[in-house]
Amino acid sequence: MSKYIITDPCYILEDDAWSACCKAAYVDKVFNVEAFNNMVKKQLELLSGHKAWVELTGYGDWSNSIYGTNDKVIQPYFCADSGTVCVCKLTKDVEDAIHKRFPAGTGELMAIIEVDSDVSVRFDTTNHDWTVVYIDASDCSFNSELPSGIVSEES
Repeated sequence: MSKYIITDPCYILEDDAWSACCKAAYVDKVFNVEAFNNMVKKQLELLSGHKAWVELTGYGDWSNSIYGTNDKVIQPYFCADSGTVCVCKLTKDVEDAIHKRFPAGTGELMAIIEVDSDVSVRFDTTNHDWTVVYIDASDCSFNSELPSGIVSEES
């Protein structure tokens, strides 16, 4: 069994790594979203030793939930303060980094799912004001909240 977290990557990465990603994303005083996402993804992959996924929330700061097979969702709630969301394997190094930042615990900052296989992740940014996170594993699927009035494409 493997665990994955869904959260804001600024809750995982150390301040110096996060700042470096933010600074490097500015090219000629213009923020390059793709470059930023790729740099944050690279930092998460270096920390975890596994593939990671990163996208803007479309909403900015938000609170969200992950839905799927109930016994596979360990903690459903997550949020973002930087306007960015990530999915990352919850390895010992990631756990240590999180504990260092939040020694008293994370509360509802990070959703946690448990799966029997590696995952594939897709971000639906069709609605520019809201990003939906889709996670598929061999034994189950998950998705975050949909924007108001939208029906899941999985339905």
